[in-house]
Amino acid sequence: MHPSPSTGRIVHYRLSAEDLTRVHEYANRPTHNPPVEFAEHRVGDVLPAIVVRAEGNTVNLHVFLDGPGTLWLPNREHGHEPGHWHWPPIAPATAAARH
Repeated sequence: MHPSPSTGRIVHYRLSAEDLTRVHEYANRPTHNPPVEFAEHRVGDVLPAIVVRAEGNTVNLHVFLDGPGTLWLPNREHGHEPGHWHWPPIAPATAAARH
């Protein structure tokens, strides 16, 4: 069982088609001359995010894009499908960390 999300926790977020539209709109704003460049993002890509507010399993997130900036996403639910956040997998301990 995972803990409840709380402010400052790092989670994973799976991008949705709507999220990609927002990323492209941000990158191509007229105030960005030249346009901001990001690595190519796709629907379903998993990116790190930080919880900025949590109420139960609904959170507001700042998603770290592969490029300059973040994407603020309010009211996101827990899950593994696009548009949802989930806990990162627990990395196995390495031999060095066990000693």
